[in-house]
Amino acid sequence: KRRLPGNADFCFDYIDGSNLLVMLDMDGICASAGSACSAGQSEPSHVLTAIGVGERQARGALRLTLSGTTTREDIDYVVERIRVNVAELREKSTAYQEYEKTQGKKLLTGKQG
Repeated sequence: KRRLPGNADFCFDYIDGSNLLVMLDMDGICASAGSACSAGQSEPSHVLTAIGVGERQARGALRLTLSGTTTREDIDYVVERIRVNVAELREKSTAYQEYEKTQGKKLLTGKQG
């Protein structure tokens, strides 16, 4: 209830948020990593860690802002590109590969197939 409307924040394990931002930018999507007050810093957001987000997840933070002109099609496109890009980044992550090996499963990134 006590939040700014139109902001959506997500955290993804085993990826670097700055790499995700580059990929989204190439897809024509404007986004930010971390919290607004930590923009441009290489360390995980102190705001996210203060509310209990782990360092690994905070490093994969993504912040999006919606407006009155954002359409359902815009949202569907962004969700699909995030899913694809996160999956691609995880495939390149040695930490994620170790997670898969020790846990015997993959983390979900949305619709599969």
